[in-house]
Amino acid sequence: MPPSALGSTDWHVLVSVVSLGGMAATSDVERLIEGVERVAAGDYDVAFELERDDELGRLASALEEMTAAIATRKADPTDADEPDPADREDELHRYARHFEAVFNDPNLLAVILDPDGTLREINDRAMGMIDADRESVLGEPFWETPWWEGDEALQAEIRSGIERAATHDEYVEYVADHDETETAAYTSEGVIRPVSDASGNVESLVVSARDITERREREEELREARDRLTKTNRALERLYQIGADRDASLEEKIQTLLDLGRERLDLSGGYLSSIDPEDDRFEFVQTSGLDTMSPGTVTSLTETYCNETITTGEVFAIADAPAEGWGEHPAYQRWGSAAYIGGRVYVEGELAGTLAFVDDDPAPSGFTAEQYTFVDLATQWVGYELERRRKSDRLVEYTSFIDDVLDTIEDVFYVVGPDSAFERWNQSLGEATGFSEEEIEGMEPLDFIAPEDRDALASALDEAYETGSARMEARVLTKDGEKVRYDFLGSVLEDPDGNEVLVGIGRDVSERAERQYELKRTKYLLDLAQRIAHVGGWELDVRSKPYVFEATDEFYRIHGATPADHVDVETVREFYHSDERRGIDRVMADAIENGESYDMEVRLATDGRGRRWVRAIGEPVTSDGEIVAVRGSVQDITEQKEQELTLESLHELSRGLLEVDSRPAVAARVRDAAVGVLDMPCVAVYLFEESTGRLEPAAVSEAFETVCRDEGVGFDAEDDSLVWESYVSGEAIEIDDPAQDNSPILEASDHAGMLVPIGEYGVLLLASGRDAPDADDRRLAETLVATMETALQRLDNEVALRSQQSQLETQNRRLRRQIQITEIIRRVDRSLVGASSRDEVESAVCERLVESDDAAFAWIGALDEQGAELVPRTWAGIGHEYLDAISLSTSSETPDPAVQTAVSGDPTVVESIVEGVTTEHWRKHALVWQFSSAIAVPLELDEYSYGVLAVYGTEPGAFGDLERSVLQDLGGTIANAINAVEARRALYADEFVELRLRLEEEADFLGQLAAASGARVEYVGLATHGEHESRLFFETSGVAAETVRDALEDLHSVVEFRRIGEAEEPTLFEATVAGTVLAASLVGRGGVPRSMVASGGDLSVVVDVPTTTEVREFLDMLRERYSSVQLIGRRNVRRDVQTRQELVAGLFDELTERQLEVLRTAFFAGFFEWPRESTGEDVAELLDVSQPTVNRHLRHALAALLQVMFEEEPTAIAPA
Repeated sequence: MPPSALGSTDWHVLVSVVSLGGMAATSDVERLIEGVERVAAGDYDVAFELERDDELGRLASALEEMTAAIATRKADPTDADEPDPADREDELHRYARHFEAVFNDPNLLAVILDPDGTLREINDRAMGMIDADRESVLGEPFWETPWWEGDEALQAEIRSGIERAATHDEYVEYVADHDETETAAYTSEGVIRPVSDASGNVESLVVSARDITERREREEELREARDRLTKTNRALERLYQIGADRDASLEEKIQTLLDLGRERLDLSGGYLSSIDPEDDRFEFVQTSGLDTMSPGTVTSLTETYCNETITTGEVFAIADAPAEGWGEHPAYQRWGSAAYIGGRVYVEGELAGTLAFVDDDPAPSGFTAEQYTFVDLATQWVGYELERRRKSDRLVEYTSFIDDVLDTIEDVFYVVGPDSAFERWNQSLGEATGFSEEEIEGMEPLDFIAPEDRDALASALDEAYETGSARMEARVLTKDGEKVRYDFLGSVLEDPDGNEVLVGIGRDVSERAERQYELKRTKYLLDLAQRIAHVGGWELDVRSKPYVFEATDEFYRIHGATPADHVDVETVREFYHSDERRGIDRVMADAIENGESYDMEVRLATDGRGRRWVRAIGEPVTSDGEIVAVRGSVQDITEQKEQELTLESLHELSRGLLEVDSRPAVAARVRDAAVGVLDMPCVAVYLFEESTGRLEPAAVSEAFETVCRDEGVGFDAEDDSLVWESYVSGEAIEIDDPAQDNSPILEASDHAGMLVPIGEYGVLLLASGRDAPDADDRRLAETLVATMETALQRLDNEVALRSQQSQLETQNRRLRRQIQITEIIRRVDRSLVGASSRDEVESAVCERLVESDDAAFAWIGALDEQGAELVPRTWAGIGHEYLDAISLSTSSETPDPAVQTAVSGDPTVVESIVEGVTTEHWRKHALVWQFSSAIAVPLELDEYSYGVLAVYGTEPGAFGDLERSVLQDLGGTIANAINAVEARRALYADEFVELRLRLEEEADFLGQLAAASGARVEYVGLATHGEHESRLFFETSGVAAETVRDALEDLHSVVEFRRIGEAEEPTLFEATVAGTVLAASLVGRGGVPRSMVASGGDLSVVVDVPTTTEVREFLDMLRERYSSVQLIGRRNVRRDVQTRQELVAGLFDELTERQLEVLRTAFFAGFFEWPRESTGEDVAELLDVSQPTVNRHLRHALAALLQVMFEEEPTAIAPA
């Protein structure tokens, strides 16, 4: 139905519908009602839109459509059609549905009343508020229904409101407290709206209400919060006033805060503390209203409630300590704090203390949230103020530090204020100019500048104030009138008061000109050095893209470019050979991205200018940990690289020559190498052949025929060619004219070459069709020749080495044989050392010799007294029956080798016994015992024979020159061992053969001295004796000591002598005599001299020899040296135990030869007499040694003698 179908009554119905939504949103409902009333009055310019998605919103939309339709009809009544009654009925039903939807809103209490207040309709929400059914309340006066039951005043108020709405056609609002309903107490807020008909008469009343219980509670809470907020704002305002008071100190501000807190929290006291949880320390810093807690009081943190504040981490409060279980806490027991509230104070993020308020009485109402907030804000404010003061203190310290730093700067620093006066300057300004602080204070910047620079500086100051900064150089005029050039830099800044000030710094640059000159000179020298060394530098700035490339002039020259050329990274890359660019890209990327350095050798793209090499080095440059550039150098190493490649070729040649094993192979290798490293196609190697005496071609290059003549031609002395001349002379020859060679080698006159001799091996020919060889060609050719000569020498050495190896194998066989023999001799020597008799010596020798596999039988024999037969003394090995089977007579025609040696005194060697077996009888018997070779050596010592040693071998030739020499030496060793053991036996024997001898006076030194001096000379003792000289002691009598001294000086055999002691009769002398004296000969043959006296032309000697001594041989031995020896008498004597000299001889076994020599010399020199006849220094002079050495030997010798005397059993001494 169109909106025009609505009559005036319909609009009042709409008002009723709208009225039902009154409590949904009062303002929205009032807008809709006002709009409907305006439409009903004919005003269609009304907007009903509501931003709601509910029934009220949909109602507003419907009203909007209807109003628009009515407005359209009113504007053009001719187009309006009479509404169809059926459409109007539908429209009414649609509004009825809207009414029903609004009326049954579950949040709305809605009823419809008659004008007299009778309840006509009620919604479900309203019925839910009472305990009654719908029929019981419909038709009843509204004020008498259960909603108002029990509250007469409220019933009267509702009745009065209904009457006012029905009578005066006005809205009546009410608020009702339903305290005695049958359900629950609640508060409702409602509106009684009249609904009039078209005539303006009220035909019904619409009552709508809502439960506003929760809203009333929220409003009450809001009022209380507003009150608390007001109080808090006042406290914050007061707190702000405290903080903003610049005249008050921090302590005063905190004290005011404590007072404010006491007032705000209604507590009697407050305090600020400083705490140290680690040391359990608590100190009251400031207090207010507290008598027992005064500032400076220190206690344990655990005795305070603040300990709990720290633990909880928030504002901590106790309203009633005893009631809340804190009655036993130390804070209550000691301080009596029944109420407490406090928070933690942080300074720069660290816990510094607490801010707390206390009271001796409990806080009955506890503490509100606003009070917690106040304490929290107060603690934050205190922490902020303490932190600010700490920062302020540090700022003061830092400012002082900055002042000190500025004063230590050598540069001049200053601040000029708006009035051109100095506000600040450092000490350097006064030190540089000579003005005092007081003088500077009254000066302006231009006062320090030389007059000729002041205008320029003034302009610079104007520029600084205009642009913000300026820089210039000017001469500073010092107090003494000196002008010093300074570089000034100034900037204009704002001071804290907003004033513009000039902050500047000046640096003494008087030496800059000199440094600039030096820099210019250094740059020139660097450029010169780069040109000489062919080294260029470069830098690539990688801080931003595209990268910026810079390089030195030499860099451009190396790469064939000029500084005027545009060069970037890609251009530089094109400078290098295409094969090198990928590697360059890789190392450059590593340098830029990873900070990797590089050092590489690469080829340039030379555009036909020949192969060129450079060494490229790059180093990354970092700043603050980031790579900002890559710097490097490039050096032209073409010459060095070519040399290196040539050397590599030569090295490969050298390695290859180590593998060849023939002269032609060596020549071929050298030919190939020469073709590779030299620009000469013609290469020929000529080697000298000893068999033909000619230089024959051993290796020729393929291009030989194009440059040289017949490759098969050789050369000798008759050819008179340069090739032969170079070989003979040993000198290199250059060939630049083929006509100069009588036997030409080169084909054409435009060819050139050179000949280089290969030592004694041949000649190397090099030739080409270009200019003559240069120095490099000669050097390389000489290197090739040296390498080849070494290889040929190696081949020769290998041949010689093989020969030497063969000889060495032979020598090794001999060496092994010698080692074997040496081992045998060593075993023999060890056996001889332990032998104590002649039989033991001879047995040990034979037994050791046959231990060798080469010796089957060994024996020792000696001639009988008549010398007619060789008598075996001992033997070892197999075949001793051989000695019984052969004749050992010295008169045998075919004697055994041992007999031959006994007769001749020379060694006898039989290489092969089987030879001559038919002619010599002894050989047959030797073969029976499988003897194959034999040797016999004499046992002699100083021409005294102790017999013969014979050894028989198991193989022919077993006794060569080595064995013969060793066994011959062994014969002397055996004789010496026999002599030694017999001498020892003689010393300790108690039976001797006493021989009385007479010699001519001239036969011995003692007789010669007696004859020369006329004195009687008697032998005393022998100190030392050797092959070349002997030292002995003797006494003289019958003549003056001076006569004897003169005679000693005249004797040529006397090396040196000295008189010992001051006694005149007899006089003791010591003398060193060249050669061997008679006493030494007797002792050496095992004799013991008993007396030796030279007097009256004769030398009488009494000597004891062992009973085993062959007297005849003993006398023959003496006669070989002393031909006048005569045996006067012989007898066997028995010495009781030992004579004194024999005991001494036994004791001397414990002494070294040197100790014995020193002891004997000291004794005979009177060192042990009292008073001493010779000092230690005298004895040292006799021995030609130092006195400490004499003292050391005497001490060791005496210690050894005393040890023998006292540690062994006493030995009886018989008179001599």
